Amino acid sequence: MTDADLMGPHGMRRRRHQLKETQEEAAAAIGVALSSVQRWELGRQRPHLRTQKRIATHFRVPLRTVDQWFCGDHDCPSCRPTRRRGHGSHR
Repeated sequence: MTDADLMGPHGMRRRRHQLKETQEEAAAAIGVALSSVQRWELGRQRPHLRTQKRIATHFRVPLRTVDQWFCGDHDCPSCRPTRRRGHGSHR
């Protein structure tokens, strides 16, 4: 399985399957209710940043990857690359 296979709305489920882990096991390891994992994997809810950090730690992936799992609109501000002040186009 490539990194590209882990991107997008089903990335968490793919990673969980890759680790041969049930939703119940993932929920317990992350410290959330089973229903939360179910909603995330169905794309019905996006976890808070603090929870995303726990997800990244548990699944041993970068936080950016977790953010991409839950961001259905790749034009949203959190999915766009950020520019540091003083870089980019000049006015």
